[in-house]
Amino acid sequence: MDTIITSVLSSEHPDTVKKELLKKIIDAATAPLDIEVCRSLMTSATAWSLNEGSRIHREFGETVLSFGGKRHPAVLQDVIWNSLLQQLKSSPTGALFDSILFILNAIPSEHRHECYTKVRTALCGWLSNSDVAFHSLATVAKMARLLTRYPDCIPSTNTVPTSLLNRKFLIYLAHCEWPSHSGRSHRCSLPYEEFKAVSAFLEMLWLRNGDIVTVSLKTILTAISSNGGCLVRSFESRPGWQLGACLALALCALPSSQVPRACKCAIFECNLDDASLSKSLAVMLDWLLVIPVAGLSYWVTEFMEGMLEKKLFTQVLSVVLPRLEMLFTSLCQSAVRREVLPVIRHVLLGVQHAPVCFHKVRLEAPRILSQLEEEGTPESMETLVRLAPIFRCLVQHFNEVPVDTTFLQCINKYDSSAPPVLTAALAACSWRTFGARKRGPQQETGGKKKSIFQIAGKPVDLKAATHATSASTGVGSSLLARHRSLCGKAGLANLGNTCYVNSVLQALFMNTEFRESVLTASSPAGGKSVIAQLQRVMAYLLLTDRRAFSPREFLEVARPSHFLPGTQQDCAEFCRHVLDVIHTHFS
Repeated sequence: MDTIITSVLSSEHPDTVKKELLKKIIDAATAPLDIEVCRSLMTSATAWSLNEGSRIHREFGETVLSFGGKRHPAVLQDVIWNSLLQQLKSSPTGALFDSILFILNAIPSEHRHECYTKVRTALCGWLSNSDVAFHSLATVAKMARLLTRYPDCIPSTNTVPTSLLNRKFLIYLAHCEWPSHSGRSHRCSLPYEEFKAVSAFLEMLWLRNGDIVTVSLKTILTAISSNGGCLVRSFESRPGWQLGACLALALCALPSSQVPRACKCAIFECNLDDASLSKSLAVMLDWLLVIPVAGLSYWVTEFMEGMLEKKLFTQVLSVVLPRLEMLFTSLCQSAVRREVLPVIRHVLLGVQHAPVCFHKVRLEAPRILSQLEEEGTPESMETLVRLAPIFRCLVQHFNEVPVDTTFLQCINKYDSSAPPVLTAALAACSWRTFGARKRGPQQETGGKKKSIFQIAGKPVDLKAATHATSASTGVGSSLLARHRSLCGKAGLANLGNTCYVNSVLQALFMNTEFRESVLTASSPAGGKSVIAQLQRVMAYLLLTDRRAFSPREFLEVARPSHFLPGTQQDCAEFCRHVLDVIHTHFS
């Protein structure tokens, strides 16, 4: 029989004719099959079912497997399983996962236990092979469907724990290229079936073992922030948005309620440096421009907020600003505008210290608003209604920036919020107050953190001392009374040709290890030593809410005797002097 079927499959008849002929052959096979004939037939059927190049081969291979398995189940399990599982250990394919799923569906539930054991054993051998990698999202999705449908096949042993399967699965996703990708000028369609399969599998896996969620995030962010590194060597040849693009499916598999906590874990607990966090944010923003995955914007905004909470204001801006104009113009693309708009709102209303972001979109705004109005779809009109109050806030806040009259008319047409409402919206969205909102009132006012800095044996009262410094230096409220800059750093007041002092203090302060050593060191009573005053300067720079601090008292004790007050001096010479004094103190 297998010879006849092979002849039909290899003939040049149209597929419709082949299907009819093969159906008649199966229907006519009413006589009992000899076990050896069945063995030969199902061996051939296995090869057909694994033929990824021919759909009719795969479909009919599965039909024959079902036909022979009903007559001789033992042959199906002993012979065919051995053939399939041997391939699973070495070179799995999408057709192989389909075949295993098909056979498990065909076997009665009471006979599946042994099959689960065999599949688990084969998966353990495969997962232990580090050379195996997929490049097709469809293949990874088929594996996900198999393991989601039959979770008893998931390995969970000491040698191959669930965490290894999770990590390997994410690495396979990282290797995959996004289906039907083109250039950035064309938006990619979402592979919904693959997305559902991947999401369902990861949700099930993370629900079974919640501890691996943090590890999963670290794997994802490491992959995209290091251009793949040792995980994905093929990343080097891909454009920015394709860096692990399929990992966007993994991120969005996490329930939205867990995203804020997940972002905090990624930023504060995964031991990723600032450069890696910035690269991760950059890649996710690039994904937004091309990949229409629901929930991706929530990840981006929460990730930005986590970086802001870590005081990485400068890093966030350096990533967002070069992409802001492109993000804004992508609002004309219906496929991605729903995910892009929340990110644009977060950035435009968050950066209030200067109109740098407003300038990036101001000239293009009239054209974008006009195009959305001309489109006239419910989705474009909703976008327009949500954009108008954002621009009203910006126009009110940066009232010195000139704007086009037509632009103002368009804004007023879709939003008529009163000034107090706009002011409240700006106050709620400002990045400057973000850290305080997240920390809460106790930490915002200092809490226990202030008391750990002992200056001359006493805790520092930053608030009172900063006011006193402002009055005593003559710098006044124009500088010291303002809040910190957007980047989260406080400056140093110039006391008259004291740039050399400020340069050295800033360089020493930015050295985290040095700063911590100074702040935790013991200092002589009275507070008139160099180390005591250096502690005071660094404590203020670290914790004050003021924009600048005056280092007058530090300069009085640290200035070398041959440095004349009010004259320019060499900062390298001053730095050597200060370090020599500190070295003597610690010795």
